Amino acid sequence: AAGILLVPPEAVEAGTLPAGITVGGVDLPGMTGEEADQKIEQYVEDMSNQEITLTIDGNEITTTAKELGFTWTNQEEIEETADRYAGGYLNLKTLEKEPLKLDVKTSVDAAKVAQFVESKCSAFIREAKDAEITRVNNAFQITESVVGLDVDIDATKKALDEALKGG
Repeated sequence: AAGILLVPPEAVEAGTLPAGITVGGVDLPGMTGEEADQKIEQYVEDMSNQEITLTIDGNEITTTAKELGFTWTNQEEIEETADRYAGGYLNLKTLEKEPLKLDVKTSVDAAKVAQFVESKCSAFIREAKDAEITRVNNAFQITESVVGLDVDIDATKKALDEALKGG
């Protein structure tokens, strides 16, 4: 994974991040930029390894967020915001009054979700069929209806994004 430098190089040399900064619930005070970078990368990596179970008509299919194309979508935003605070020009009392809480925003890849649904869920998808009455040899034969089942890929992606939102 590529490194994410949360503070400008001169701030890292000057010391550590002040109290009052969290990213995705991870407290960063007292860490150097490199330590904060590693801590956040580990947090995101843990999120990507989360096991996900989809239930379709009582059948469970398990995968991981990573296999569904899990990505961290606001790395740059977090870096820029943290840089502003780590630059040393803000009064530390500001962070005491108004702590900086940055959320890690993530998403899964729509194409990978579609591929997963098509490859792993297709066995559970069935077309709806109306009941039929036919006459064979002067007797009526009834064919029962079949309730259809489909997986809405867009709704599945939205549900996955929402479920993974908080880690």
